[in-house]
Amino acid sequence: MTRTYGRSRENVVRWPDDVTARHILEEYLDKLSTESASSLSVDSLLAADGTQLTGADLSGLHLQEASLNESNLRGVHITEADLYQAWLMSADISYADLTHTDLRKVQARGCKAEYAVLRESQLQGAVFEGADLKGADLSEANLIDATFTGSDLRGANLSRCRFNWTDLSDSRLGDCLVTEAVGMILGPIDIGTNTPHVLGGAELKSWFAAHDAPNVEIYLPPR
Repeated sequence: MTRTYGRSRENVVRWPDDVTARHILEEYLDKLSTESASSLSVDSLLAADGTQLTGADLSGLHLQEASLNESNLRGVHITEADLYQAWLMSADISYADLTHTDLRKVQARGCKAEYAVLRESQLQGAVFEGADLKGADLSEANLIDATFTGSDLRGANLSRCRFNWTDLSDSRLGDCLVTEAVGMILGPIDIGTNTPHVLGGAELKSWFAAHDAPNVEIYLPPR
């Protein structure tokens, strides 16, 4: 069943506290509501780099290809929304709730996402390189072809998530929950909490197995 996303002002659950941010969203939704889903123009995409979106609830909205680089979405609710191919580089989504959200092919290098909730979200092909995801909840998320190179995932929840060619090389997974995670990842990975403890190959596979994820396979690309 195809999900329908909100495309008008009436679909906004709660507007951001910042007046300028609200005006940008209103203009975007006014344009979006006049265009068909199959013929969106570049001018109809949300251009909100550096915007203060705190206080908002944007759940269920069509935000495809939105430009939100360096924006503040701390604590914002964006559940069951469409952020396909959105730009979140150096954005702050800490404590934000993105449960069941489409984050496929999102560009989120350097993103701040401490304790963000991305539970059961779609992150295929998403790039969170060098991101801060400490304590984030990615349980049951689809992480196929996603990139987390050099990211900090200490204390995060990756339980029952799906890997396949997921790049976790040089990331930090100390105290990370990985129960029943499945699929292939790229290593090596630092599983230390306070001091480095880098594992790869058979040792890393054994670490996953010891943490109730025996079906995680490890691929070490040539250096």
